[in-house]
Amino acid sequence: MYPGAKYDQARTKLLRSSLSVQGAAYRTGDDIAKVTAFYRKQGLLLLKIGGPSKEHARFRKVDAGVDVVVESLRKDPQSNAKTPDTLIQIFKKEEKKRSKSDVSI
Repeated sequence: MYPGAKYDQARTKLLRSSLSVQGAAYRTGDDIAKVTAFYRKQGLLLLKIGGPSKEHARFRKVDAGVDVVVESLRKDPQSNAKTPDTLIQIFKKEEKKRSKSDVSI
């Protein structure tokens, strides 16, 4: 968990409902470069899918199957303010429960 990040209830609800995952979303006022550097130091695998950019990075904790997506947001996209607002989404895909019909004899 990124130090000082605040829980984002609305984004967490959206994350869980739209992607059917277990997880949570957080926000920080730190810029994306600082947040990305933190997760690189944690030894997470930097995924190349889509590649990291100045606005987006994705990491995976392979042994736990947990993904971390870091995304730069602007509080007011219409303004020229450079106020950082970074979204951090940490999630794991939910495992489907096996039904009796899935079991072969």
